[in-house]
Amino acid sequence: WFAEMLTEEVRPPHFLQLVKELRAKTREVDGVEKRVLGEKSIANILGTIRTMFGDAHFNEVIPSNPYVLPRKTLKRKSRRRAHYQGSEVLALLSDSVELSRRVFVWLAFFTGMREGEVCGRRFRDWNRDAKPLGALLCTTQYNDQPLKGDNGDEGGDARPRVIPVHPKLVALLEWWWSQGWELVHCRQPSLDDFIFPSRQNPSTNLTRSAGYKLWRKACADAGVANHSLHSTRHTFVTFARRGTPRRDAVEAITHNAKGEMVDYYNHWLWTPLCEAISALDYAGDA
Repeated sequence: WFAEMLTEEVRPPHFLQLVKELRAKTREVDGVEKRVLGEKSIANILGTIRTMFGDAHFNEVIPSNPYVLPRKTLKRKSRRRAHYQGSEVLALLSDSVELSRRVFVWLAFFTGMREGEVCGRRFRDWNRDAKPLGALLCTTQYNDQPLKGDNGDEGGDARPRVIPVHPKLVALLEWWWSQGWELVHCRQPSLDDFIFPSRQNPSTNLTRSAGYKLWRKACADAGVANHSLHSTRHTFVTFARRGTPRRDAVEAITHNAKGEMVDYYNHWLWTPLCEAISALDYAGDA
């Protein structure tokens, strides 16, 4: 009924009615009636509608914007996320996870990058000559777009970072570069290739949707409950802070709050970050 209405006929009560009906929609799953849409999905739908009516008003398609909802109508989940336990991380890092998903999982847990940053990394971003640990340059996210900050804005508070490559991750990346990537994508990789590209088209990176689906399959492989893909970043910070007293080093790896990228050829700046990464140990909480 909402889709069939003319935009100029829509009034504020219609949006509230839509929310109520979306919440009431159910389907039978294993003999039990369950809601079709969660609160986050409903909020996303109404967010799209709000943008549509805002654009229509701006472009003078309608004389005013009717989108109004009473406060707290939409129940968005808290942004606070639980981190994965050590035993869960070890299960996700293990051979139980299918090969083509495992590299993605390792990159997420050993670098603290956001999912879009993991998807956007190319082999050329990996400097193997840096000492004492190699370096992974993080300057972009999906499709070479600007980094997204913690406020959710692209190009906002996010700054390029240089991330030390954990010794365990080095071994996997070396194998992935020399053998694994070709096994999955049927050709040898180049430095311009994404470390973990789309399986359907290796010249492109994973989309947000594909990355999320991959993560859910990895959790199913490992028998681990899915907290969220973004929780890998929370998990990295939690365990990194347990391994080192240098909070500033961990923050430089994940946030670069000061805005200046660490020069990995500067011993005094780079070594503390390498020490923080080397101290990362998920087995200690297993």
